Amino acid sequence: MALIKVTFNNEEIIRKELKDVCVIGRQEGCDIHIDNLGISRNHTRILREGDGFVVEDMNSSNGTYLNGTRVERQTLNDGDEIAIGKYVLTYVSGGAARPAAEKPKGTQIVSSAALPGGGALNTMSMDGDEMRKRIEEMRRQKEEADKQSQTATKPETPSVNLAEIRAREAEMKQLQGSLKKTKLIIALVTLAAIAAVVYFLFFHGAAA
Repeated sequence: MALIKVTFNNEEIIRKELKDVCVIGRQEGCDIHIDNLGISRNHTRILREGDGFVVEDMNSSNGTYLNGTRVERQTLNDGDEIAIGKYVLTYVSGGAARPAAEKPKGTQIVSSAALPGGGALNTMSMDGDEMRKRIEEMRRQKEEADKQSQTATKPETPSVNLAEIRAREAEMKQLQGSLKKTKLIIALVTLAAIAAVVYFLFFHGAAA
């Protein structure tokens, strides 16, 4: 029976017998489920056609490549290699699948470990779980940095209005000047009163 061997980094991770329709993609429920952001939800499928099989791209973002050439639909020959993202699916026209490779309900799930490099989707090797962990870790680090920043922030120093200070200084000088004038006037009035009293007593006493 025809089968598909899925390899990642030259290591076989899935061996699955082909049925009439076999869908490969990131969406749960696919016949071969690959949880990787470089793979579309429904990326490609392999269909029985007569005595053989064909591969058909399902409008994937990063395309389906057969023996290095991007294809939309192509008949498969024994040993053909189908590349989607970082994964290689090898078509074997005859043979038996290993039962141990099958998951319950016939669904194979692959969750690759994060690998260095790759910015575009077709080169990304970070799986969904790893990506979520990284995002959560970044969010936690940002929250801790915000808390530390708030703790380290000192109360703002009130701004000083220089013009208002200068105006008050001028008012104080005016008040001081007025006070000096008032004191002088009081002193002069006091001296004049004393002089008047002395004059009155002197001349009054002389007349008496």
